Amino acid sequence: MQIQIVSVSKPEWKEKAGSKAKWQEITLTYVSGGKTSAKKILSFSPVFTAMKEAEGGDQFDIEMVKEGDFWNWMKATKVDTAAAPFAVDAPKQVTRPSTYETAEERAKKQVYIIRQSSLANAISLLAANGGKKNTVEEVIVTAQQLADFVFGVEVESKSVFDMEDDLPA
Repeated sequence: MQIQIVSVSKPEWKEKAGSKAKWQEITLTYVSGGKTSAKKILSFSPVFTAMKEAEGGDQFDIEMVKEGDFWNWMKATKVDTAAAPFAVDAPKQVTRPSTYETAEERAKKQVYIIRQSSLANAISLLAANGGKKNTVEEVIVTAQQLADFVFGVEVESKSVFDMEDDLPA
């Protein structure tokens, strides 16, 4: 596995409580395969010395061995960056289609809501005015009048005073 060092912490001494056992520990931040990871390396690890002296930007080829459930770093070989440039894959950008409605979709949805509301209110209005059974056409005409009012559509007035005079004077 090839890695590129991002940072290496200063070695810290650790000890086991109630014991004389002591060791050093560093935290290594690195990039491999476009993914940034961190790994604690203890002084009894075969790669501790190489990693302790590493600096940000250094590149290493890591040999790993699986022991039980874990992959242990067994050897770290510094790669000469001038001879073989390290190709760090950029993190893959996942693009998802937008789930937001467009302005046209929102406007269309508002029309549906107003029309549905107008139908419900037309049924209530017609039921309250007379109690007779109304036809679907009557409900639709009344609902359209209510929707037109909401949308600000001016409907021709059906007043007697607005009619043309059909009698000669």
